[in-house]
Amino acid sequence: MPRFVFAATEVGKGKITGDEAHHVLRVHRHKVGDTIAVADGSALYVARISAVEGGEVWLDLGEAMPSKESPLRVTLYQGLLKADLFDYTIVKAVELGVHSIVPLLCERTVVRLTQAKAHEKVSRWQRLAAEAAKQCGRAVVPIVHPPLPLPEAWHNETASLKLIAYEGGGHPLKEALRGPGAHSSVACVIGTEGGFSTEEVAMAKHYGFLPVTLGPRILRAETAPLALLSVIMYELGDLG
Repeated sequence: MPRFVFAATEVGKGKITGDEAHHVLRVHRHKVGDTIAVADGSALYVARISAVEGGEVWLDLGEAMPSKESPLRVTLYQGLLKADLFDYTIVKAVELGVHSIVPLLCERTVVRLTQAKAHEKVSRWQRLAAEAAKQCGRAVVPIVHPPLPLPEAWHNETASLKLIAYEGGGHPLKEALRGPGAHSSVACVIGTEGGFSTEEVAMAKHYGFLPVTLGPRILRAETAPLALLSVIMYELGDLG
């Protein structure tokens, strides 16, 4: 069932406006009395269309649907990649269940953004995250933060498990995930096309990140985050 974004107006009521209302009425051709699935950024609901007025769709909300959010809170710190690769990473990371994404400005980052361009990019990335969340049935849209330099990005990170993927050596990922203790949150760091410098890895270790390897083969920058997230969600989250 397609899912539409709505805003609550009062208890048990809501409405859909703008382009989203156009999709409800013109693309999917719903009408008064139809039942649709809707989300407000925190939960999914079954709703009945109670009225259509001035291009706005009014709703009577039913019960909340079972959550599709992972019990594991994962933050992806991703080295900023070239435009199409970073867009792809955002979409796939949302599908895999991340809670938030932080673009990193690293020593070997090729892409350089002015403040205005960064603001424009963040708006685009957030739209991509919202579209991906909608497509995969998530009620919660992950936050995409503005690009941050190291080590500023890590100052307030409190995840119970912190990992940095490093092709230069580290603990096998499997061992790191199957170590003692339970984890409700994971922060994982992936580099740019050129990877991390030894100084950046040392900095990450200072902030509590454990260097891990993803196997004997060097993965492309757009492959590494998806491989890492998939294994994390399989071992500690709700994948599989």
